[in-house]
Amino acid sequence: MLYILYAFLATLPWFIVKFTIGHTNPILQTLLTGSSIMGAGFMLTWASDGSRKFISGALAIAIVALLAVLPEYSVDIYLSWKAGINEEYTHYAIANMTGANRLLIGIGWTVILFVHFLKTKKSEIAFDRSLMEELIILFAASVWSINIFFKKNISLVDSLILGGLFIFYILRASKKDIEELEEDFEPVKTIQSLPPKKSIPLIIFMFLWAGFSIFISAEAFAEGLINIGKNLGVSEFLLIQWLAPLASEAPEFVVTLIWATRGRGQDAMRALVSSKVNQWTLLIACIPIAFIISKIYHSTGDYLSPMPMDSRQQWEILLTAAQSLLAFFILFDLNFSVIEASILLILFLSQFIFEHIREEITFVYFVLCIPMILYKFGKIKIPFGKK
Repeated sequence: MLYILYAFLATLPWFIVKFTIGHTNPILQTLLTGSSIMGAGFMLTWASDGSRKFISGALAIAIVALLAVLPEYSVDIYLSWKAGINEEYTHYAIANMTGANRLLIGIGWTVILFVHFLKTKKSEIAFDRSLMEELIILFAASVWSINIFFKKNISLVDSLILGGLFIFYILRASKKDIEELEEDFEPVKTIQSLPPKKSIPLIIFMFLWAGFSIFISAEAFAEGLINIGKNLGVSEFLLIQWLAPLASEAPEFVVTLIWATRGRGQDAMRALVSSKVNQWTLLIACIPIAFIISKIYHSTGDYLSPMPMDSRQQWEILLTAAQSLLAFFILFDLNFSVIEASILLILFLSQFIFEHIREEITFVYFVLCIPMILYKFGKIKIPFGKK
C-alpha cells in the first residue's frame, strides 16, 4: 500500500501549484507535471492489474495495455488539438506519436529480452500461438502507415481504418479465455488480497485520481517542454519526441521490467506487444479526430481537411512503419532472441544518436525484412485465431 501512497504523492505538487499559483517557470513546470503523469501512470497500471481479479480473459490484458499508455495518449491528443489552431503543433503531434512507438520497440522490447536473458540464462523468449492475432494487426497497421507516407497527411480515413483494426483487436481479445495472472509483487498483490468491498473502491479511486491528474498535467507538460526548448536553444521537436514519451510510458516500462526480473519475460513482452498494437492503431487514429474537432471548435478553415505533413514528418512515419514491419517479421515465428533484440537496439540507437541518417536507417529496416521473411516464414505456419 505504501507504493500507492508514493504514486499519489507524486501527483500532488502539480495539483497544488496549478490550483494555487498557476503556471511557473518551464523547467519546474515540466518536472512537476512529468512527476504527476508518472505517478498517475503507476496508479493506472496497478489499478488495471489489480482489476484482473474481476475482469477475466485476454480482454483484461488489452485493457491493461491501453490504460498503461493513457498518459501518452493524453499528451498526443493535446498536441493534435493544438495543431487545429497552430500548424507548428503538427510537428509535435507526429514527433510524440512516432517517438513513443519507436521507443517501445527499440528500448522496451530489447531491454525486456536482455533482462530475461540475465535472469533465466535463456537466449530467447517463446510465445504461444495466441500472439499471432496481435502480430497480424501490427502488420496491417504498418502497411497502412506506409500509405500515410505517400499521401502526405493523416485523415479521417486513417482513423476509420486504424480505429477499425483496434476495435477488431479488442473484440477478438474479448473472446479469448486465458488463465488469470496472479501478481507476486506489491502493490498489485495487496490490492488483489483485499476483500471486494475494499479493493473495488480503491481501484475506482486510483482510476479516477490518475485520470484527473493526467487531465490537468498533459497540456502543461507539453507546453513546458516546448518552452524549455525555445528558451535553452534545444530542439523542442526532439524533447517532445523522446523526453515526453519516456516520462509518459515510464510506468509501463517499470512494471514490465519487474515482470522480466521475476522470470516473467513472456508476460512482459506480451504486454509491450499489446501496447505497440494500441499505439500503432488507436493512437494514430486519435490524431486526425482531435485535429478536426479542434478546427470545428475554433472555426479554423476546412473542418474535414486532413492534417498535412511536411517531408520530415513523412519520414518519421515511414521510419516508424519500417521498424514496426521488421519487428513483425522478427516475432513471426513466435520467438524473440538476443540476436534479434540486438539488431533492433543497434538500429534504434543509430537513428537516435545520428539524426541525419534516419532516411538511410529506414531503408535498412526495410532491407532487413527480406532475410527475415525468407528465414521466418518457412519455420512455422499458424492458423489465425487458433491455439
